[in-house]
Amino acid sequence: MSYITPPVFSANGGYLSAYKLRALANNDEYFSGLADEIQMVQRLPGGGQIGNENDVCLFDGYIYLTQNTIRYGLYVNVDGIDGYVRLYFDYGGAGQRTIATYTTTGLKEDTIDAVSPTNYTKPSLYRVYVVAHYNSGITSPSGYLEYFHEVYTGALSFTSPTAFTDGVTSDYTHFDKLSDNDAYFNAITPDNFPCWQTAGTLFGDIWIGYVKHSNYRRKLYYHVKKWGGSNLYISYGGTTYVTINDAVAHEDTYTIPDATFTEGTWYQVKVWTDSGDGGGGAVYYLATGASAKSSGYNPSGQFNAGQFGWGTTANQRAAINILGTNDTDINTRLARTNYTRANHAVKKDSYSVLGGSVIANYAIRHSKPMLYYRGKGLIMGWGTGNSQGLTDYDGSHAYQTLDLASVQNLAMGQVYTITSDHDGSNCIEWACERDS
Repeated sequence: MSYITPPVFSANGGYLSAYKLRALANNDEYFSGLADEIQMVQRLPGGGQIGNENDVCLFDGYIYLTQNTIRYGLYVNVDGIDGYVRLYFDYGGAGQRTIATYTTTGLKEDTIDAVSPTNYTKPSLYRVYVVAHYNSGITSPSGYLEYFHEVYTGALSFTSPTAFTDGVTSDYTHFDKLSDNDAYFNAITPDNFPCWQTAGTLFGDIWIGYVKHSNYRRKLYYHVKKWGGSNLYISYGGTTYVTINDAVAHEDTYTIPDATFTEGTWYQVKVWTDSGDGGGGAVYYLATGASAKSSGYNPSGQFNAGQFGWGTTANQRAAINILGTNDTDINTRLARTNYTRANHAVKKDSYSVLGGSVIANYAIRHSKPMLYYRGKGLIMGWGTGNSQGLTDYDGSHAYQTLDLASVQNLAMGQVYTITSDHDGSNCIEWACERDS
């Protein structure tokens, strides 16, 4: 199923055609599915490498900028240290900009208003970089990027539907509200981003990411494996919910208890071990999804030619009114506060030659037709033994694209990987799936 450009209704008759009503019903089903979609958890902290003697890279990655506003959360620890943590946008590019320099400890959350939109082409790929610098001593400041994503700033918005009652069933403006809402839902739908696949063999934290909590999206999807004598644990918001004590891969789900966490607050998701016996584990992916189907959404049924015309009977109005109540329900689930069109910055793999602590793959759950990516020496793998090389970026192409319809035996909902041959400075630098 895919998005259908909403029909325009008019006052000159024929606007209750079966085709137009079917388009609205199709879009309701499509966007309801997107609101429930399984989304990979972003891994942003950790895996930094030394930049020079006094600078340590805390984050290096890219964001595909399509909007004028970015929100970020950056935790900084500079207690007792002569130094700072600095956040850059378009690092190394013609528009390099220092977003902020922090010299005090704490979680720094802010909105970058428009990121000087006249200076940056949209859509386009930009480098995001966080560095810890110390002026003296032997200890560097520390920190981690919890989130860095754009927010929808376009002109479209949600309009509460008008109920169809006697005398207004044929008011075309009420139908146009439904069409406009579909266009808004399409504008705020984010791209599809990867999860870091990684492994650790030491005591402590193996994988750390962050999730903006939704009481509706409390189901945690995980695919992990442990080895050695230590247990493997998965925690959410500081509470451990999953314990793995056998050395086999576990691909399963866990639903976080209701009313445990605050809507819209960012919480840590962590995979870790509790002993120093050389045990560890692998994280193939972590994701979140709807904990249950929404009770506020109902399929409107099929609209048939000749079924409505100019009719205003109660059963006809009831069927059409479902389109409006579905819009309201979808808006609640899809248009989350300060999280519309939340395209994230994606962390690069660590360069092995620079002492990167973790060599990782990207894991993507296939849901959109086009793959956008940046890197060198990249290999895409899916299914059992299927793989193909991907084209390197170059001076003329900051990123490359691949029509995933050309990839045989890759099904919607299937998880595939992108890795690098890690030859010299080769690595994965960014990827996401997009609609076009």
